[in-house]
Amino acid sequence: MLPGLDVTDGVWPVQMKMVSKIAGLCLLTSVLANAPLLVAASPKVMTSYDDGARLYRDSLSADANCRYAARLSNTYWKTGRSFSARIVHDGSGIRSIEYLAPQAFRGRWIFETGANEWLIDTKRHIIERRPVSQPNPHQLVIVPPLLKKNYVITVDKRPTEAAERPAVLLVIRRREDGKIVRRLWVDKCTDIVLKKEIYGDRGSLLISSAISDVSFHPEFVNKVVLNLFLNNRKFQHTIQRDTKQKAVHVLDLREALGGNADSPKVIQSFRLTGANMIGIGAQGVLHLRYTDGLNVISVFEKRKYSISEPTRVPESMRPIKVANIDAHIIRKASLITLNWDVRLLNITVIGEVPFSSLKRFVSAMH
Repeated sequence: MLPGLDVTDGVWPVQMKMVSKIAGLCLLTSVLANAPLLVAASPKVMTSYDDGARLYRDSLSADANCRYAARLSNTYWKTGRSFSARIVHDGSGIRSIEYLAPQAFRGRWIFETGANEWLIDTKRHIIERRPVSQPNPHQLVIVPPLLKKNYVITVDKRPTEAAERPAVLLVIRRREDGKIVRRLWVDKCTDIVLKKEIYGDRGSLLISSAISDVSFHPEFVNKVVLNLFLNNRKFQHTIQRDTKQKAVHVLDLREALGGNADSPKVIQSFRLTGANMIGIGAQGVLHLRYTDGLNVISVFEKRKYSISEPTRVPESMRPIKVANIDAHIIRKASLITLNWDVRLLNITVIGEVPFSSLKRFVSAMH
């Protein structure tokens, strides 16, 4: 899914209305780090490619340290859908994303600053400002150990290219069965990911993402263009209500949701790495983040409005049975959402992972 596209419709539980605000699970931005300041890239010479895990970790933050413009294209092979956008890092602390395809999305822009995200629709002449949530100070930093425990990252020593640039090919395999889950082409000079392939449990290619037409001297000035939009009287301005998130220590969740939170620290190979409360007290929404070192799954929990009545979901969701649980599912590009009721809670699980992996995760929760 591309950022700024609302995955919700119809009557939706509160936690799902917040997905587009706080669940950063979009493939388009998975290669873009959330750093507030951008500086020009400093070309370097790689002398050793032996430590694949180190190079992978460097690639996660490299994008935020580069000043460049490029076209980013995503293809979802299971559905045959594809999207593309123009991204620009101009060094001003503002990142822009302009949708190019499909045609229905043309005319939409996103400008990301340190404090706000501006969603601009030039067809409807609407500008929406969304406050950006601040990092959770209580988040546990355990991703590198989990990555090493669950995956093996190797470097293909053969010379390769991507986006007409010299690259290093990283191959990531699941440790338990040796199957390839991802392949990444990392730029030799900047460490940014030029191309990415994500594979399913059966070895089939699910998603590919690649950048092209890369320029490290962009002429586009994000701040100037954003101000032109903001000062255009033809546009109607809206402000999304700032949903305050209170950081909750992951080791102290017993009091969340009036003592009814279901927050296991370990779910299969995934570990709980962070938690936030949206709202106040028992009527709030608990946002839990789990990772296995490579993938991230978000879990939203909220107390049911009625104990005797099931939570209403959009008509676009279809019923599904998962581990003897009567759930509902919706797929938006590579993003999978499952929703169900259990005891006093309504639970929503969101992940950009193969469905079989998400199903095992939900099964292990109960």
